[in-house]
Amino acid sequence: MEHSVRGAEGTEQHQDFTYSREKLPFWGRDGQEIPGTSRELLRAFLKDRCDDTGPYLYTEVEIEGFCLPANLRLLKSGGSDEVRKPTALLDDRALQGTDIRGKCRPNKGALSAHQLYLELSKPRFVNRPGCSAASGSGSMAANVGRPETDAERRLIYITDVDRWSIMAIIKTASSRQAGYYKDFIYRHLVYEAFLGVRIPIVPRTCAFEFHLPFYVYRRRSCPIQDQRQRADQEPLRSSWNLDSLDFDADLRPRSTLQDCIYEAQVSLIVIGFEQSWVALSFVDTYCRGAEDNREGVQYYAEENKDRDVEETCINDFKMDPLSKGIIDADRPIWEAKEYFLRILVCRTDQVRKKWHNVVYRVLQLLRRYTHSYRLCTDDTSLHRIERFNKQVDRFNETIRFLQQLVSQLPKTIDAFDSFQKDIGKHFSQFETLQSSSNTTGPGSLLPILENHISGDSQSCTHSSDSTQAVGELHH
Repeated sequence: MEHSVRGAEGTEQHQDFTYSREKLPFWGRDGQEIPGTSRELLRAFLKDRCDDTGPYLYTEVEIEGFCLPANLRLLKSGGSDEVRKPTALLDDRALQGTDIRGKCRPNKGALSAHQLYLELSKPRFVNRPGCSAASGSGSMAANVGRPETDAERRLIYITDVDRWSIMAIIKTASSRQAGYYKDFIYRHLVYEAFLGVRIPIVPRTCAFEFHLPFYVYRRRSCPIQDQRQRADQEPLRSSWNLDSLDFDADLRPRSTLQDCIYEAQVSLIVIGFEQSWVALSFVDTYCRGAEDNREGVQYYAEENKDRDVEETCINDFKMDPLSKGIIDADRPIWEAKEYFLRILVCRTDQVRKKWHNVVYRVLQLLRRYTHSYRLCTDDTSLHRIERFNKQVDRFNETIRFLQQLVSQLPKTIDAFDSFQKDIGKHFSQFETLQSSSNTTGPGSLLPILENHISGDSQSCTHSSDSTQAVGELHH
């Protein structure tokens, strides 16, 4: 642990190197000029330092296409409603003194992209050798005030990440963080399943990362569409109305409520070493709607506002939003690996339940069609022919939907399988740790994670069986 070995000469040099790298913005390395426009900033961010040909096409198209035409001037000034919309939460602490909560920077509540930019522009370390008020990651560090506490452990929670919040993250990224953020942002935008540990060639630090795509079932009077757009101007996340799964819908009165399935993803990256690290989480919550968003930043800010870390009783529970409110933020986990595993367990359980919910509802809707249902082809009247054509269209749409549903879950399970092979290499110290009487110890996290993955595999099997049955009916 870092705090127990701080006196060692090698560790001090390691830490001094890390702190010095954290105070430098990525665009200040190698004598680069300060980017003046959003496009220049993105090009500097996306450029691979080991490849002088420029940004890789796949990341450039997706990230630039999503972020532009975001304007740095508006981000800095807050001169637009888009950049003033609450979208983020920030928790900065240092393990100092005897308080179990550590020493915390003031809680600013729900932050807009503009406010997040200002907070991240402040120097992260102020009590380390060589760290001054003007040594923040952002260009505005000298103008936004000097914090009194180091942000050794930084948690950033962003819901429904948009171009403005991504630009706030990119503009204030340190030279150490930028290389990890590039692939992290790309994977979240393209709805990609991933679990892994990323270690650079020079192992001064490492990153633990997961991306869990899933589907959400909602029954609503008015379906919700994701307002964010990809580079091709399509919604970032897709949605489906399950009316297509009712092949006889035309024969029944139309319901005021509609069954809908929404794409969603939760992503986390933890960058750093030992007890000096940053955790960044993107969570899709758009499909919940404003009236029922228990993962929204305003919900967490409201629930936690009476539990300010400087005033609250130690027995009060302050929700950590990255854990879906399961972990007490005022009993912080200081070790990066353990924090990553605990968030992974919390979110895997959430994703497993969402998958079960979707598969259960789809099976309900399809059950009557997967056994003895037959399309009527004997009646050749115009009305019957029109109805038959509509049913065929519904069959085709249903098969396309189920094929996409079934194809996504195995990718997530494959990512888990690959990750399990590396668990012993990177998390071996947790295998021998035991649980305390009141909490789940790190040693119990790995078996719990395996149980959640097993549940996802069962959902995958059920979905695949349904697709096959509908396909046979179609033929």
